[in-house]
Amino acid sequence: MSLRFLAVGSSDPGVVRSHNEDSGLISPRLLAVADGMGGHAAGEIASTTIIRELAAVAVKGNLGDNNLVRAIERTKVALADLSRSDQTRAGLGTTVSAVSVNGNNILVVHVGDSRVYRYHNGALLLLTRDHTYVQTLLDGGEISEAEAKIHPKRSLLTQAVDAQSNISPDVIEVEVEPGDRILVCSDGLSGVVEPDVMLRALLKDRDSAVSDLVAAAQAAGAPDNVTVIVADVVATTQAADARGVTVIGA
Repeated sequence: MSLRFLAVGSSDPGVVRSHNEDSGLISPRLLAVADGMGGHAAGEIASTTIIRELAAVAVKGNLGDNNLVRAIERTKVALADLSRSDQTRAGLGTTVSAVSVNGNNILVVHVGDSRVYRYHNGALLLLTRDHTYVQTLLDGGEISEAEAKIHPKRSLLTQAVDAQSNISPDVIEVEVEPGDRILVCSDGLSGVVEPDVMLRALLKDRDSAVSDLVAAAQAAGAPDNVTVIVADVVATTQAADARGVTVIGA
């Protein structure tokens, strides 16, 4: 027996922004969300670059953390080359949160403030830690959760996949079971929708859960792009079809 994902996703520009800089990937053994930055015609290039690199890994089928981290490293090189060739794109970069099946576990490889949650036995658990300035203040006990939500620098990243920064992706391995549900999202969802609202949406079928989560972000003003992937962990005796790779968003 092995595990795989059955997943549905959606990527929406949101209420305020005119274009979408988010990208996502859905496959039987790999999920990912990337939130680009750098403005129109730059952020979406960064996010689609990392998603293309991860899609190539998914098709080859070797989804260990080293291969996912190498995909991030290749993206950094590609973005550096692009920045050198076009100065108008010097600030482009992206977050990435990727989740792969690894035996009876999942591997989470994470840079930035997109998020991965696990729904298990009625509880929603955040698996990733935001790489943000505000998170460092929270970790140090300098501000409260309520203050973090309105902090003027709440979107300031301490790590991102870009041309200049030295990054150290978080790699997290978590045991999962058939029946668990995985939520991967950009901060366009997690920044405006409370965990209890997410939890209620995740009690529904996958399509309804995705629709409800996007609608909840829109109802909260959706100041940023909103990308949501909801995946059920299922047992299978068949090899996952590597051809089943779907890209969403930019």
